[in-house]
Amino acid sequence: MLSLLGGLLFRPQETLHKILQKPNFDLASRLVNVVIVLLMINLAFYFATEPYLEKTLGIYKWLGVLLLPPLQYFLQRFLFVLTSRLGLLMFAADRLPLDPQERKAKWEMLKRLYPFTYYPSAVLSVLAAPLSPSFFLVFLVFLGLIYMYLLRVYFLKQVFGVSGKVAFFGPLLVELLISFALTVVIMIISFVVITLF
Repeated sequence: MLSLLGGLLFRPQETLHKILQKPNFDLASRLVNVVIVLLMINLAFYFATEPYLEKTLGIYKWLGVLLLPPLQYFLQRFLFVLTSRLGLLMFAADRLPLDPQERKAKWEMLKRLYPFTYYPSAVLSVLAAPLSPSFFLVFLVFLGLIYMYLLRVYFLKQVFGVSGKVAFFGPLLVELLISFALTVVIMIISFVVITLF
């Protein structure tokens, strides 16, 4: 796993090219477990250093450490596939396979190889977790997000044969539209609740 991490951090294109040439779904499923454990460690650091959570949740916060990371991982994977699918449909529909079976197989491959895009970000978040709020903590988290987006772009480019601009801006635009729509809905619900009560 450390050699895979080193490859994803320092030779991402070469490593992802090897992964795509010979997809190892067994390694991918093991990597899902590793990523979820890393997310649990990260959340445990946060919960352990937050006294407010100790007072309000008590022992139940550790239940959150066990349940929230798997939910977070699978929700983010779902959103990644959804935003990628919608983004490519909007900007590169001509590049998608016409055969429904082939198209489904490519989306399934993208979903199953998702942990490779998330792994470096999870490791960098765990490295940043013990640090008190500082420049180094922000730097590591930001670096992890950059790696995650770059790896996603590379996967989309290689799997679907789209340009880097489409692979980056297509899903990003869909994410922004979804965020905007959710913000508007939350604001409307908040306004209604405030005016009624």
